[in-house]
Amino acid sequence: MNMTLTNDERESLLSVLTEQQRTFIQEHVKRGKKTIFANQMAMDKGIILPESASIDEIEMLLDEWILEDYIDNGFVNSETPCECGRPLRYQYCEA
Repeated sequence: MNMTLTNDERESLLSVLTEQQRTFIQEHVKRGKKTIFANQMAMDKGIILPESASIDEIEMLLDEWILEDYIDNGFVNSETPCECGRPLRYQYCEA
């Protein structure tokens, strides 16, 4: 079941978590986005990845365009602009 929260609802829920719980959630989401990005890159290159491959193994196979980090503002923010100047919600960084 998918649930969409407002930014305030999300921040309210995150505020009651311990630092360890917040870190776990943020890192879990980040790993998931890195895996999705790597799988899409592999598919675009015609590489078949084993389902058991870790993100590190996938990144070694791809050897380029690795999603290093990303910023999720929770909303479109002019402080994270696209190269064209358009404000973004998500800003991605590659290695």
